[in-house]
Amino acid sequence: MPIIIDTKKAFEEVVIYEQTYIIDFSDEKLLEYEKEAAKWEKISNDENANRSLADNINLVKEGLIVFFDEKIAEEIYKNSGNSSMVCTNIIMQIFKVFKERMAEFEDKKLQEYLEDEDTEISG
Repeated sequence: MPIIIDTKKAFEEVVIYEQTYIIDFSDEKLLEYEKEAAKWEKISNDENANRSLADNINLVKEGLIVFFDEKIAEEIYKNSGNSSMVCTNIIMQIFKVFKERMAEFEDKKLQEYLEDEDTEISG
């Protein structure tokens, strides 16, 4: 009987404005997402930030480009009514998916570790 290995896909599908897009969860992209998440966290915690609308637009477009390519980022921005506020909400939802995916991975590692500990103790 073969051993069945539980696997996850290295991407997640998201639907934005009735269009399905792929978010890549390869290691290279995860590193990019972590950097972008840290940048957004720093900005959101900076109470003294006086960013112009142009700065916010650029920030949003850069955020979308991290998850998608430039063409898709422009498409999403356009479909949002050219609204950086709406796109910020979209990006925050994508970050939520990213964080849930990372938490799921960490929970799995912890569960496997605890199962190994239980085996050693009872064995």
